[in-house]
Amino acid sequence: MHSKKFRELAKICPHCMSCGLENPNGDLLCLAHSNRLEDGRGYGYKSDDLFGAFLCHDCHMTVDGQKGNLNKIEKRQKHFEAWQKSIRWLIKENLITVCAK
Repeated sequence: MHSKKFRELAKICPHCMSCGLENPNGDLLCLAHSNRLEDGRGYGYKSDDLFGAFLCHDCHMTVDGQKGNLNKIEKRQKHFEAWQKSIRWLIKENLITVCAK
């Protein structure tokens, strides 16, 4: 799934799901896509939006490896934990729903 509407939920997300930086004006966060091949990432294209986490610029650069000195496992863990928080927030705010069949 690639959805501009879903990515724009970063504008209403209250804070970075990693460091907690507040997002009062809706312009400090973005959807940071997963870098895992298992989540659909490939050469030249991003993973599914559903596997993204709402992060500030610094945390996004950290999980993408452009800032900081985390190893691959640590970057994946940092993104995964933020992704879990993002999904929990989306469900709590009724922005996505979970249906059982």
